[in-house]
Amino acid sequence: MTENMLSIKLHSPPSVFLPGDHVAGEVRYEPNGKSSTEFRTVVELLGQTNTKLSNGRNPTTRGHAELIRFIVTTMQGPATTCPFAFTFPGTTHPVDPSIADRGNSTAQMATLSPTHLLPPTFEFGTSPGRKILGNKGVAEYKLRAVVLSTSDKVLCQEELPVIFEPRVDPQYSHWHEDRSANMKTMKLPMRVQTLHLLPENQNRQLKYSERTRAIFQRSKIPYFNFHLATTLPTKLNLGQNIPLLVQVDPEPTSSTAPQVPTFTLNQISTDIVATVTLYGGPTFHQEQVAVVSRKMENLGDLEPSSNFTKTVIVAPIWTILPSFDTYNITYKHSIVVTGEIECAGKKIPIFNQADLKILPAVRGATPQVPYVPDKRELQEPVPYEELKPSLTRYIGKTFGSTFSLIRHARTDSEVQQEQKSNDKVG
Repeated sequence: MTENMLSIKLHSPPSVFLPGDHVAGEVRYEPNGKSSTEFRTVVELLGQTNTKLSNGRNPTTRGHAELIRFIVTTMQGPATTCPFAFTFPGTTHPVDPSIADRGNSTAQMATLSPTHLLPPTFEFGTSPGRKILGNKGVAEYKLRAVVLSTSDKVLCQEELPVIFEPRVDPQYSHWHEDRSANMKTMKLPMRVQTLHLLPENQNRQLKYSERTRAIFQRSKIPYFNFHLATTLPTKLNLGQNIPLLVQVDPEPTSSTAPQVPTFTLNQISTDIVATVTLYGGPTFHQEQVAVVSRKMENLGDLEPSSNFTKTVIVAPIWTILPSFDTYNITYKHSIVVTGEIECAGKKIPIFNQADLKILPAVRGATPQVPYVPDKRELQEPVPYEELKPSLTRYIGKTFGSTFSLIRHARTDSEVQQEQKSNDKVG
């Protein structure tokens, strides 16, 4: 028996739909010879999130939530071609308070508020080579066409996936919002102690006797106290420059050095880490991946004329997903800044980190790289574990047992010389 044929065709569709885009097309139905001439065609837009969690030991759990669902058009037969047109939405349905429970795996209409931004098309855990056992999460959008009989029996059904990328209006950009409160500053006391703080020693290598003196008569060695501050943003739009601020606050009155030394910003690195959380019933799975890593070197001196402040602008980021929050999938970011300044031959580490909310790009903004849907930064994920060793060194140096070494900021050559001297004394 010949089956009913149903197809969905879009007119000049883009590769990615944005909020406010005009969507037009037609549904074509070719019934078999025995089908009734009376039928009804319904076209609707669906948006949903689905999760599947399985670690190989516990039973598999699933989560499902509908982000959006509305009828685009409906047409009564016997016409076999059903045209449709609509504007792609940017927000979810109103919330039903009775189902606002993330721990419940039943179908949930909408997410957090009537104006909650729709998340981007998203796929996690299904890429080839991923090491997650059975943990998957998707946010997907599709057009669905259904042909119904006069008794509402489904005669045939067809779906067409579409890719969605959210955008925000200009008033939600850094150009219009006051984001002075969306910054985090970490300020730490530091001390550099070395004979190189003396003007006559600035451009020469210390003699062996002087290096020995620096080890055994440290109380007579000049020192300079200062505070080192690093400021980073906690809210960004995709496509926005990332501003970082490094500042030294000299304290000459509490120092024994005869003058304020030169501070040089050798390098600064910016890492953005994404945390993906999948919910399924009473269980959840969480994983971290490093999605962006930028490094800049040889950034120059912190000049007295600029109050020993250096502003570093990191190039805009396009190729990651914005932050989003739904009932059963959350995608959040944090930013980690590390670096190094140099003063009188001493290298002093920089560290700061904060939660980072990444908003979608502004409506009308054009990506500087080709847009890749679904698995953008997750195609070849960098495990967060690879970041931990370097971050642990910075955190340990700054806050841990070696804090005193940072405050004195001794060079590697001095440490080696001290070990040689100890061997001779022994």
